[in-house]
Amino acid sequence: MKLRIRPLFIILPLFILHYFIITRIANFAQIFSTKPYAGIPLSQSAIKDAYYNGTAKDQKPEAVIPQRIHQIYHDWSGNGMPHSAQWGRLRASCIDRHPGWIYKLWSASESREFLLREYPWFLPVYDSYRYPVQRVDAMKYFVLRHYGGIYIDLDNGCLESLEPLRYYPVFTTDNNQGPLLNNILGSMPQHPYYQLLTDSLPSFNWLYWPFPYLTIQYASGGWFQTAIWEKYHRQNHYHNTDQPQDENGPLYRVIMDSRRGAEPWVFWNEGAGQTWENWDNSVFLWIGEHIYTVVRIVAAVSIVLVALIAALVWKCCLRGRKEGMKTKAGLKTAVSLISPQLTQSEDIFAKKHDAV
Repeated sequence: MKLRIRPLFIILPLFILHYFIITRIANFAQIFSTKPYAGIPLSQSAIKDAYYNGTAKDQKPEAVIPQRIHQIYHDWSGNGMPHSAQWGRLRASCIDRHPGWIYKLWSASESREFLLREYPWFLPVYDSYRYPVQRVDAMKYFVLRHYGGIYIDLDNGCLESLEPLRYYPVFTTDNNQGPLLNNILGSMPQHPYYQLLTDSLPSFNWLYWPFPYLTIQYASGGWFQTAIWEKYHRQNHYHNTDQPQDENGPLYRVIMDSRRGAEPWVFWNEGAGQTWENWDNSVFLWIGEHIYTVVRIVAAVSIVLVALIAALVWKCCLRGRKEGMKTKAGLKTAVSLISPQLTQSEDIFAKKHDAV
């Protein structure tokens, strides 16, 4: 019986591993296949018109996002800002267009001190991140959860005041070409979406070795944000525009389509970026464009490999069991051949003992 059970202890973990891989791939594919994404899409011109025509104020009499601008710079190269002159101009464009707003540029030391003071439970995850840009991503979510305001990457500048955006409790940006972006974000303080987003970071902290782009995007970056965005709308039953709105949802997607022929941007412009680019960026960009084909191939290959390994393990175990049975049969045969001689010797010894 033990020999029959033994193969299952090897095959069962294989199927569990296969299930884990398939579910991870399915979750990964869902990020790219969900089109359009949940939430309410807004063009930048529509936001501006709603503000200056008064319709935004009619919908929400008071602005809910505080007058705060957050930017983050962690010098992980030790050489200062890689595009210091350009980023300086972009940064100045946001400061100059928002007199009276609170502006904060978060350094690496200030970021860690903030987390140590306000969210010490997250520090082990924060310190464990392999790539420095992951700490920048995490800080975006925590400062918006805690203070609220508008976060802007350093390679984005401001074309005009962002005041019209303060009437939307939570917004992210969407380029209509793939997962949601996390380069420009806005939120009121302590919004449940940002609580879910930050609370979900530890469970996504996987090292997808040897793929840095995948690790960065899916553990803390734009793909992670997209997955939680969809989860938030799904678990709260927020279905786009055909339902009553409140501060908790549905949330808003501000369109930032940069393709030719798309609507021009109203609030932001863009400079040089991608300072965290790695060798596998182009690989996963291609995968994103051919996600359905890739998922089918990976699923088929994994099924075949698991089946082959399971068959091989089962065959080896069966062979071992047969050899064990042959060994037992050989022992029984040897015993049966020897036993008559043993019996005859015992009889002779008994007769001699009786004669005496």
